[in-house]
Amino acid sequence: MNGIEMAAGGLLSKVDQLLILLSRIDPGERSFSLARETLSLHVNWDAFIRKSVQEGVAPLVYRNLRSLRGLVPGKALDDFRSVFYRNALRNERLYRTASALFRDIHRFGLRVAVTKGARLALTLYPDRGLRAFADIDLFVHPEDWPALRKILDEKGFEANSARQSRFDPGNKSLHWTFSPYYRLGDLLIELHFAYLGLHVLFLSEDDLWASAGTAKNGDVEIPVLSPEYELCYLCLHALQHSYSRLVWLTDIAEHASRGNVDWDRAAGICRNEGITAGVRHGLDLVNALWPGTLPENVPAKFRVTPLEAGLLGLLWPAESILSRSETLLFPYYTPTFFVLLARKKPLLAVRTLLGILFPPRAWVAESYNIPPGSLRILLHYAWRLYRPFQLIVRQWLGDK
Repeated sequence: MNGIEMAAGGLLSKVDQLLILLSRIDPGERSFSLARETLSLHVNWDAFIRKSVQEGVAPLVYRNLRSLRGLVPGKALDDFRSVFYRNALRNERLYRTASALFRDIHRFGLRVAVTKGARLALTLYPDRGLRAFADIDLFVHPEDWPALRKILDEKGFEANSARQSRFDPGNKSLHWTFSPYYRLGDLLIELHFAYLGLHVLFLSEDDLWASAGTAKNGDVEIPVLSPEYELCYLCLHALQHSYSRLVWLTDIAEHASRGNVDWDRAAGICRNEGITAGVRHGLDLVNALWPGTLPENVPAKFRVTPLEAGLLGLLWPAESILSRSETLLFPYYTPTFFVLLARKKPLLAVRTLLGILFPPRAWVAESYNIPPGSLRILLHYAWRLYRPFQLIVRQWLGDK
């Protein structure tokens, strides 16, 4: 049963029914018809607004509620309108603050790319206020980090962490330990050096940067990943957070249906990097939530093994994701396990797992506020070993 059928059958709460039906740029007449039926019944509007904000889709819901305004109480529509305009104004302010930074990145030809919310608000959504985002995420080529850091310093950005002093561009296996934040006013920028959020060496680095493009914000050129790499990252990022926010699934759905993706190229990237399982699961979920999102021939391009399919279904069951029920949050590094499974290189698997489970003491100390010489670091390592198994058992037993 898909998300629309669940909504039509009343198998979801009214709040979750409306979220699924109205969290697309163009929901379609079938979704609007079902939404009208739901709105004709009693709706807890405070709960609906609250969960729309939590799920990151309140601006989209407001866009679609305007077409149904005769069924929406005036106060509820006013509350949604306030959320939308606050977000729209904030987004414009963040883009304006970041414009000087992007001009210098473009002028010096740095390999930097905006991804996720701040990119999609420009390239995908018809109104930049429709996609809320907390910060601007940048992928950065490690060799260009010194030049970018100089620009950030010159522009007055302040680091939220001292980790940059310990960053080693040559040690690619530990790039995942380095993702500092820089702030200028209310603009927060997060830097990423581990491509697609993986904890394993990325094989397509040259292709990723060679295929990067730009998006326009007024007269400012903003660097972005190609549609294919962006799709892969959207799917992996949603999985890394256990699909806990609906907006990440909406992003995948909209990008898959409107983002000019070359599906053969995307599938090739997935095979090369060993990320097919994670990407396929994200695509399957959005196609189940909103049937018809993907062209019919697309899923067959992303083939997964029975073992991969079984593990994906165990850790992130479709029924739980579609119903928007509370889910267990697996570690951020979980998608890397599927990469290691796909690459079938035992030595790589051992090295990567040791790096994940026993990261540098200095990183543990700073990330978890533990004194560097404390025995608590050993307890942290024990926790990193224990946590995945504990979560798998809880998921198996249905204990949320």
